[in-house]
Amino acid sequence: MSQKVQAVQSYIEKLSYNFTGVNYFDVRKQRPLGRILETAREITRQALPIKCVEAVFVATYLTQGLKDLERVPISFKSQIDGQTYKHIVLAVKHNSKWGSVGLSRRRELYYKEMAFDSLADLVLEFKRSYERVFHTLKRVKVGLPDRKSTRLNSSHSQ
Repeated sequence: MSQKVQAVQSYIEKLSYNFTGVNYFDVRKQRPLGRILETAREITRQALPIKCVEAVFVATYLTQGLKDLERVPISFKSQIDGQTYKHIVLAVKHNSKWGSVGLSRRRELYYKEMAFDSLADLVLEFKRSYERVFHTLKRVKVGLPDRKSTRLNSSHSQ
């Protein structure tokens, strides 16, 4: 499973980060999962640069068939020098080990190997990663696990 998750991460990284400031795709998270997956299919067809939310869409799409993989979106709000930034990754769990996939300007803010014993441990590692790049983490939201869920939105604050 770890190799499959790494393959998904490699695919997402090949799409590259979108530095243009223009969104090429519908990035609304508050849509039915089917619509989000349609956006992900469009992203894979067009292969344009993407941002973090599109990476989560693609990761969700590419892991749909992995029945033993639990998926949970985690969103972050951080600050540095008075600027506020929002970010999202897809946490993944297999055989009681957690990791994450996604995309950001900095690798330490999206990919984590499936080596964490709990979701809380994974979130704490993200907190440390944000601190290493001089960001102050202001908020973390953990979404519902994707077990036949209809949305990919965040719903639980930590």
